[in-house]
Amino acid sequence: YEIRGSEAVVGETGPDVMDIRTQIAAVGEHAVGLPILRVVLRDRWSNPVAERNFNAFEYAAREDLPADELLQPNASLAARLSIIDPGSGAQGYELELCVPYRDKRLQCSGQAFK
Repeated sequence: YEIRGSEAVVGETGPDVMDIRTQIAAVGEHAVGLPILRVVLRDRWSNPVAERNFNAFEYAAREDLPADELLQPNASLAARLSIIDPGSGAQGYELELCVPYRDKRLQCSGQAFK
């Protein structure tokens, strides 16, 4: 997976709401399951102030999701999240893609997109 571009806008869809938009792309040679999108909000010193994982049904429009829930090679999926504005304590954010394993743990890319 790869995150291609990202932006956050406060107040676009409502007062006290932060909207984050990005593109998630499959960069391998095989179809892959839809990843978990982790959002980490950071303060001005880059310390985490909040973190949450979102599944594909939370970050993508249902009509944009593939019927088989697989992202084909070289395909991308628009992701959009609307979260309550965290206020002035959060000065930045990072996005990371994670894959769930059967034992319920997540394997994340380890490369946050800032």
